[in-house]
Amino acid sequence: MNQACSSALVEFDLALHSEVEISRPAAVIWPYLDRLQEWKASVVSVEHIEGPRGAVGEVLRIGQRPGATTVYVMHKTLAVSAPRWKMHTLVTEDGITTDAYVIYRLVERDGATLVLCDLVGKVRVPRSDAASAGGIEQFARHANEATLGKLDDDHIRLKQLLERS
Repeated sequence: MNQACSSALVEFDLALHSEVEISRPAAVIWPYLDRLQEWKASVVSVEHIEGPRGAVGEVLRIGQRPGATTVYVMHKTLAVSAPRWKMHTLVTEDGITTDAYVIYRLVERDGATLVLCDLVGKVRVPRSDAASAGGIEQFARHANEATLGKLDDDHIRLKQLLERS
């Protein structure tokens, strides 16, 4: 985990799993996975850059505001098997800060659908930020916990959105 990627940056792994059960069939949930602004609180903009919508090759520029600053992420669809699973890459627009994969799987069972999300990637932060947080291990632990909390909250919002309609 404590790898140096340059003299100014340190790198750590982001490895998260989140899931929620939604009382709707996968076919109803599936289109909402592309409607990020409706259920992801931090997403402030989604711009279609290229490729067929909702299909392999689609590239989106997603503006997220996890704090006071908007961060832009390039989101590319690598694989899709509708309405069962899809895989994306997420790379921060600077090409350095974050490089990750996100996989969503929808599993129907007992009249509901289990929405599973796995996010695995590398995050690079200024060495000084990690040092001021007590070191890279402490920084990484906090970043993983905070990101998982936001992801879980997003999935709760997705559930609420779908179950009230």
